[in-house]
This record gives sequence, C-alpha cells and structure tokens, in this order.
Amino acid sequence: MFPGVDPKSGRPRDRHPNEGQPYVWAPDGTGRALEVTAGLAAAHAAAVHGGHAVGFAFLEPPTDSDPTQIPARWDLDTGKITTLRSVEAKHMRMTASGWITFGTTIVSPELDRALRVPVPQGADPDFPTYVDWVSEDGRTVIGTTSYPDRFVSTVWSCE
Repeated sequence: MFPGVDPKSGRPRDRHPNEGQPYVWAPDGTGRALEVTAGLAAAHAAAVHGGHAVGFAFLEPPTDSDPTQIPARWDLDTGKITTLRSVEAKHMRMTASGWITFGTTIVSPELDRALRVPVPQGADPDFPTYVDWVSEDGRTVIGTTSYPDRFVSTVWSCE
C-alpha cells in the first residue's frame, strides 16, 4: 500500500503505510500497536513517561490538511488510550518528561491538568510565544518569546 490510497480516509498516502498507528517497542525489540479509538483519525506516541506513552491524537474527520490534535496517553500495560478532548490545538509537541506543549499551554503527563503560561508584556502579537521544555515536576518552564526585533528565551517558574 505504499504509496497509494489510505483505505480508511480515501486520501492519497505519501508516507509509511502505518502512519497514524502508534506503536511501542520493548527492549527486546518486540513491538505492538497502541489503541486508536473511534472518532480519532490517527494518533502519534512521542515520549514514554513512567508506565505510559504520551502524544497526541487527530480528531476525525479532518477538515483540512492540518487537522486538530488532542493530548493522548497510553497505558503501556494494556495499550488503552486516554484523551483530553477539552484541549485542542494544531501543533503539539512532547517533552522527554512527558509534558505535552503547544503555544503557551502545557498539559501534564497524566492529562489531569492543562495550564497556560502568561505571554510576557511587549511580546509581538504577530508571532507566537511558545513552550519548549517543562521540568519533571512542572514547576519550571522554558520557552521562546517573539518581540518585534528579536527572539528571547523565557523562563516561567512557580513555587
């Protein structure tokens, strides 16, 4: 099926035939698929934290070439997915410690809270401020703020 047409969506496929199906591999090299439930077009697991994989899922049906994403977490013992449908974005990233980030929003590895860091005063409204890294405990956040004449590393912290 590579290249060809995706039988589920009917759209041309120009990538790996298993695109959209998250997998996890054990240290011995064996792999298995993680769950993608009804209502999700695809999913991507990007980091392992504790006994879980974290990533994002694409909502179905996609309405454009840049579909909406929601945070996702898989139990590595069962492969079952949990999603946080109250948080939607276009470009999510994962940190090594399992935090999911997009723009100024961070979502905990447990998917039990979503927080937004404040945009610094004077930031350029035409360019985004975004989070790049979150500490394991979530108390320190590092990102980039765009100003009209420069980009600046930004640190947010809580006590």
